[in-house]
Amino acid sequence: MTTFDWTIATSAVCGLVMVVGGILLLYKGAIKLEQASCDEAVALEFQKILKIQTRYPAIGLFVIGLAFIGVGIFSSKPSAIKPITLRGKIEGADPSGVIVHVKSAEWKSVAPDSDGNIDVVVYPDVQRVEIDIKAAGCKPDSKHFTLPFESGHGVLPLPKMIFETVTAKPPAGPIAPTPANVQLPPLETQATFN
Repeated sequence: MTTFDWTIATSAVCGLVMVVGGILLLYKGAIKLEQASCDEAVALEFQKILKIQTRYPAIGLFVIGLAFIGVGIFSSKPSAIKPITLRGKIEGADPSGVIVHVKSAEWKSVAPDSDGNIDVVVYPDVQRVEIDIKAAGCKPDSKHFTLPFESGHGVLPLPKMIFETVTAKPPAGPIAPTPANVQLPPLETQATFN
C-alpha cells in the first residue's frame, strides 16, 4: 500500500471510530441529546457558503466522524488518466524502418478464480515507462530504456538514440552451380502458382 492508500484508510477508520464511539457514549449515558448548552456548542463554517451550528455537543461527534468518512471516500476516487507525450529523435536510421514500443511497468498481478473467471478492476499506476526501439537494418537493431515517470509531468524526454545503418553484402565465395537433374524455366516465362 502507498502512503496515499494508508491516509485514506486511516481517515475512514477515524470516522468510523468517532461515529461508533458517539453511539456508544449515547448508549452508556455519558452524553445526552437532551442537554443543550446556552451557547452554541459546535459551529462549522465552510467558506461562508455552508454554516452549521448546534447547541447539542453530542451531535458534534457525529459531524466530525462523518467528515472523516467523507474525506476518505472523496480521496479514494481514482484520478483521471493523463496522456504521456514522448519526445526524442532517432539518428542514423531510416525512420520508416523504426518501430517504438511503449509500455508501463506491471500494474497488478491477478489470478483467476477456481472456475477460471477473472473479474478485477485495475487502476493504472504509471511510475515507470519501458520503451523498446527496433530499427531494421541497423546496428544495434534494438535499444531498450526504462525511464521513471512523474505523474505531474505529461512529457517524457527520451535519451539520444543513434543507430548505425548496416549495408548487407552478399556472402563471399563462389556461387554453387545448379544440379544437373534440375531444369530451370527460362527467365522470360510468367510465374504460375499451382
